[in-house]
Amino acid sequence: MLEDLQGTNPTLTLVDEKAVYRLLPGYDRNDEFEASGITRRGDFLYVVFDERKAIGRFHRGLYTNSALNTLIGSGNDSNHEAITLDSHGTPNFYVAVEAVLRRGKYYPHIKEYDEDLDLQYSNRIDYEVPSGNKGFEGLAWLRRDDEDYLLGMFESDGTIVVLQQDGHDWDVVTTIDAPVGFGDYSDLAVDPDTLRVAITSQLDGKLWVGALSPSSWAFAGTGVVYDFPADYDEVEGVTWLDATTIATCTDKGAGKEQSVQIFRL
Repeated sequence: MLEDLQGTNPTLTLVDEKAVYRLLPGYDRNDEFEASGITRRGDFLYVVFDERKAIGRFHRGLYTNSALNTLIGSGNDSNHEAITLDSHGTPNFYVAVEAVLRRGKYYPHIKEYDEDLDLQYSNRIDYEVPSGNKGFEGLAWLRRDDEDYLLGMFESDGTIVVLQQDGHDWDVVTTIDAPVGFGDYSDLAVDPDTLRVAITSQLDGKLWVGALSPSSWAFAGTGVVYDFPADYDEVEGVTWLDATTIATCTDKGAGKEQSVQIFRL
């Protein structure tokens, strides 16, 4: 059941913001960083980009031209859409890639990186999608009943595909309907300890905050919708910093483009 968006929503408070090129020594406004997903490990934010295979690692302080901030990897045209952290045991990162073509059909694709961001595996997900740009737009990891799961979210209708780890493969378990009626869905984040969920929309400039049920693949309650401040209509990624703070990243567009932000609920 999609939540009704009618009524007045609270507005998120901007705490900090920095263009990606300003975070990195040696870059300027002519360098493109089409940020598409974000996650956190400790004091660092990890950001993926549509047009770069390199993954950004930025201190959450968003310090300008800091040696703490770096790009790891190289190459162009990554088609990376989302990133999430597996924090259980030895950390791993998972990155969603636009759908790949196999025997005339398109399938979502997941890359696995170790904690140093060295690529380990690249796997096709056995869930057919209609075209190459219709893979997972959002990605989140959690652990339940001693098993690892990924939640992959589609941009168009917010359907979430639940994937269970089988070695280095991922098996489709079930799907979850979007908990809120947005015009599109650009990312989701799950706090694996509290099961709090954040879902963003570019078209609507909104954030939904709710929770997963601890015992089933469903959402608990209706959640709360927040408005992003004016001009934040290019939010591509979201991650939790704490119970009342999120970090986001924005793509190239007419609003606050190619930047990393911190907002307070």
